[in-house]
Amino acid sequence: MWMEQSPGPTVVAAEGDTILGSAKLGPNRAGRGSHVATASFMVDPTQAGRGVGRALGEDVLVWARSAGYRSMQFNAVVETNTGAVHLWRALGFQILTTIPEAFDHREHGLVGLHIMFQKLAESLTERLFRRFATVHSLPVITAVLRQCRTELDCAPPGSLPELLERLATQRLIDLQPTS
Repeated sequence: MWMEQSPGPTVVAAEGDTILGSAKLGPNRAGRGSHVATASFMVDPTQAGRGVGRALGEDVLVWARSAGYRSMQFNAVVETNTGAVHLWRALGFQILTTIPEAFDHREHGLVGLHIMFQKLAESLTERLFRRFATVHSLPVITAVLRQCRTELDCAPPGSLPELLERLATQRLIDLQPTS
């Protein structure tokens, strides 16, 4: 088994003492890309068709949402692994692109790798636009958010999302025309 470094966990599916599969989870990229999760999976080939991959996939999505990730991206789903492609699509992933001949398959030779993606959370911009769309345009909402982010630049990192939403909401309320 391979293990993910903190903060990403490694999940193991087992039946008694038998390991059926595992998944490792974490940010897709460090720093400015750390809001996107990724995961890698291994399922014992003798356990195929028993729902092990689905159980691991569902667990990973729950974990990613609860950890606050905005989306999940799989960087290398082999296109000939039709079971995995079907599963990820059934769980809400879409194929963004396929890199041709990026994987040298033992049986099929050079095959493509899919990059698959699923949005997990509504952005603050989307939430504010949904709430204020009848009174403010998207450019106004975006400008207010930009200004609020600048003002909160020195706020403690953990408190920033909540403070930003409260400040932007109040500013947008204040900008509403009075009747």
